[in-house]
Amino acid sequence: HEDAGDKWYHDSYQEEKTVTAPMADERRAHALPPSYVAPTTPRRSKSRDGSPDRSSTIPAGAWKLLKDVPKLQAPRGQPWERGLQLNQWLSELTAIAMAIHLTFKEYLAAQLKQANQRYEQRQYQGGAPLAEVSVRPQEEELETRLSLTLVRLLPEQTHRPAIEMGLGDRISSVNLLEAVFEQYAPGGVAEKTSLTTFLRGLPTAKSFTQVLATLRRLRLAKARAELLKLPPTPAHEMLQSLSSVVRDLEKRAPTLSTRLSIARLQPDILVPTDAGVASMCSLLESEARRLSADEVKKGSVNTHNAVDYEVEQQTANAARGVCHFFG
Repeated sequence: HEDAGDKWYHDSYQEEKTVTAPMADERRAHALPPSYVAPTTPRRSKSRDGSPDRSSTIPAGAWKLLKDVPKLQAPRGQPWERGLQLNQWLSELTAIAMAIHLTFKEYLAAQLKQANQRYEQRQYQGGAPLAEVSVRPQEEELETRLSLTLVRLLPEQTHRPAIEMGLGDRISSVNLLEAVFEQYAPGGVAEKTSLTTFLRGLPTAKSFTQVLATLRRLRLAKARAELLKLPPTPAHEMLQSLSSVVRDLEKRAPTLSTRLSIARLQPDILVPTDAGVASMCSLLESEARRLSADEVKKGSVNTHNAVDYEVEQQTANAARGVCHFFG
């Protein structure tokens, strides 16, 4: 009896389900307006080989941000400073590429990596021919936009050899970036020599503002030396180089001279260590910031005094009837 009851309940449930489903669809259809069109799932465009086009996910208006990328100026300064100039420009370019879309940022990073590898390989192998740069069909628009942007931003002396090296009607972004690495971050003997010379002989500063600028360049130079895998500068040479930076200023600032005398009695400076170099840099930076503020204040006061004196002279001459221009 229980089995027959269960079978009757199951059959009635299936019959109700098959009857109510079309009725529900009919009621839903009558509730919608005649102009209603069912939404469709958007399809991603595909490239010629049938794979998804990576550039189709980037909004068309986002490409306008490429106009905000600054131009890369001609190489200047010492050889090791050119690498810093390049790193700053690449940071700005990468940030704008990220603002456009993650896909474009990843493509830029891949092209930079490939260009750097080709440049290093060319350094070690000399004039040995390298494999031609190929572009996948789904990345053709990314390659075109990147290469045209680089041609617009790079100096002519940088992009012209890369254009001449290209084949056909395509300008390779990898060749352009490889030319950038060759001129701005050579990593050769000249750059390593200038970098070592700067670290071991920091220039003597004439003001505390120059001390801050020298310490900033010192941090950048250390980062560049680590990137080039140069041996670290000995601690005693770094301490001598730091002392030469404030050699003239130490005579004009008694507080700086006192603090340096106390610091030189510390064990990690008496027996030079990397920790002693770090503490000396921290001390010089804190004192330079405090004393540079006094320099700026004194400079502004002297400027205001000179202007006030000129105004008083003009007023006095006008009262006496003396011409300001001809006396």
